[in-house]
Amino acid sequence: MSLGYHHTVELRIENYSGVPMRFENVFYKHGVIDDLSEYPTVIPHKGTASIKSKERNWSVLGVSAYVVYDMSGTKVGIAFSCPPLVARTAGKLNVATGGGSGVWDDMVNREDDFAVKIQVGHNMSLNVDCQVSRGWVSNVSTVKFYSDRD
Repeated sequence: MSLGYHHTVELRIENYSGVPMRFENVFYKHGVIDDLSEYPTVIPHKGTASIKSKERNWSVLGVSAYVVYDMSGTKVGIAFSCPPLVARTAGKLNVATGGGSGVWDDMVNREDDFAVKIQVGHNMSLNVDCQVSRGWVSNVSTVKFYSDRD
């Protein structure tokens, strides 16, 4: 991550779903993608991605964004956040189908690991394990997709 920035998020995506994840779009409410990072166009089955984001121009607002990937015709949104230090909260993370701002709106502070189950394509059930590091200024959010068949 760029030196000198105070609020950073590293989003790690692990795809063991059996289907590729195809990039659709990303929206930053606060912050920007790090200069040396990018959202992969495709995250293949058994592929991983690490995307780094930072605050925008020394902003005190931290980092808050969501990214949408297509999985077998279903939009899957991943929302992540490293709130400003004055908020005194841990990082936020959410995963949901539908894409769009709904995944961002439904983010909550996460002190513990959590899991969700989503449906993609034609009745394919995926498990999603989610973890947020407990940093107040920088955090790592890890999202692992895998199918019930694994």
